[in-house]
Amino acid sequence: MGVAIADYDGDGLPDIFVANDKLFNFLFHNKGNNKFGEVAFETGVALPEHGNLISGMGVDFRDLNNDGYPDIAIAALQNETFPIYQNIGKGNFREITARSGMTTLSNPMSGYSVNIADFDNDGWKDIFISRGDVASPNMANRIPSSSRTRSFGIWSRGSGRRSRRKPVSRNSHPSVIAAQQWATSTVTAD
Repeated sequence: MGVAIADYDGDGLPDIFVANDKLFNFLFHNKGNNKFGEVAFETGVALPEHGNLISGMGVDFRDLNNDGYPDIAIAALQNETFPIYQNIGKGNFREITARSGMTTLSNPMSGYSVNIADFDNDGWKDIFISRGDVASPNMANRIPSSSRTRSFGIWSRGSGRRSRRKPVSRNSHPSVIAAQQWATSTVTAD
C-alpha cells in the first residue's frame, strides 16, 4: 500500500517499487519504451527474510547508506517488522533488517509513512516513520495508554558505526519534523 520510484539499476530509467498488503512486494524494472518487467523475487525484495507476508503500509526508495544506490525501507503493522533492503549494485538487494537493528525496534509498533532523508544534517540518511494504530476511533478508550503511538525517528550512522542517541532538537529544520513527538534509536547500515 505504498509506491516509490527510483532507478535501482543505474540504467537511467525510473523503476517502480510497490509495497503490498499481505501480498508479495513488486519491483517493476523499467525496460524503456513504456515496458516494465516485474523482478521482485530475482532482486530479493519480494518478501522479508523471515519469509512471511507483511502489510506494507508505506515505502521510500532512496540511498540510505551514501553509496549512490537507492535502498528500500518499508513500514508495516505491529509484529511484522519494517524491512530494509540495501541495494548492493548490479540490480540486487540484500535485506539488512535484523543486522541494522530495525527488527527489534519496529516489531512492537505499526508504521505508515516512510521518509529517508538527512534530518539531522550529519551527512548520513535517517529514517522517519509515521506511527498509528488500525483500531477504530471509537475503540480509542479501550486501547491501553502503553500502546498509544508516537512518531518514530531512526538516526542512521552508516558504515556500521554506532554513536550515541541523538534526539531531534525542537529548533531543527524542517519544522514539520520538530513538531512531532519523537522516540529515537540508532540503526546502522553498512
